[in-house]
Amino acid sequence: MTGMQKTMQLELVSAPESVAVVRSKLRQFGANAGLEPELIDDLALAISEACNNVVLHAYRGDPGKLRVSVVASDELVDAEVSDSGIGVEEPLAIDDDASPARCQSLGLGVALIQALAQQVVFADGPGSGMAVRMSFVRLPFGESPRAYRGAAHSSGRPGVSARRESASARGRRSRPAGTRPSGCRDGGRR
Repeated sequence: MTGMQKTMQLELVSAPESVAVVRSKLRQFGANAGLEPELIDDLALAISEACNNVVLHAYRGDPGKLRVSVVASDELVDAEVSDSGIGVEEPLAIDDDASPARCQSLGLGVALIQALAQQVVFADGPGSGMAVRMSFVRLPFGESPRAYRGAAHSSGRPGVSARRESASARGRRSRPAGTRPSGCRDGGRR
């Protein structure tokens, strides 16, 4: 893909079947952009989880918009999933003092997104709602991200900061990548 950016933009109705459409379009986009198969898998899983949260929580059962944007360059893939729904009533901070109930309210989807992406930011969406912004680092040709999981960098990929940003304008706190709050041992609804 040398020096060029590839972009994918989708706007769909927030419905369960839309998540499958997003996954299919992401796989097609990834192949056309020359992304590594492991990176395509990570993108599809993380973005699907963010889309699931929109479908399940953003509009409380009413129809609404689900927006997905992906930009791939030689070094990075940046993705955003946003909605114009109700937003989040409390900050999405996960820290070492998190209670099991707090972890369950956030669920496994958020933890999964944070485990797959090098950077995750939860922010207010355009106008209202939420936006989840994710960045994924591309590796040199032939290198597998799976080979770096559990390596020196807790992000799982070389040369990537071990800090994740999960702070928006509302002052949400961040925590080191690859760490879990001590209270988060069980899964939840997301």
